[in-house]
Amino acid sequence: SAASDVYKRQDQEGGASVAEGQDAAPADESPVPVGEARLVLRFTADSWIEVRDASGNRLVYQLGRAGRQRTVTGRPPFDIFLGFADGVSLELNGETVIVPASARLGRTASFRVPADTAAAIRP
Repeated sequence: SAASDVYKRQDQEGGASVAEGQDAAPADESPVPVGEARLVLRFTADSWIEVRDASGNRLVYQLGRAGRQRTVTGRPPFDIFLGFADGVSLELNGETVIVPASARLGRTASFRVPADTAAAIRP
């Protein structure tokens, strides 16, 4: 069933909600809590990912698989590490995030999203 393909958990430290799976609900279906932002990572190739919220809480730390997606909701800005940056596309609150060229080192990338935190927080 679709439910078995979707993994959801409540992060005990940061209170971030996480959903994974090919059948995961589209990013815009559930409301984003006040003061938080939604980050969606879609994988066209396998890539290690790490995402931390504004408090430094680790929201995701795992291998993202090609054809899957991860949705994370938490307090921005998010510190992001991608092990294979070309294999991941990102959206913040429905807006495409471009991985900065300055953040890339070889195939990896390490950067903060967004640069303008106020623009990412739901009023």
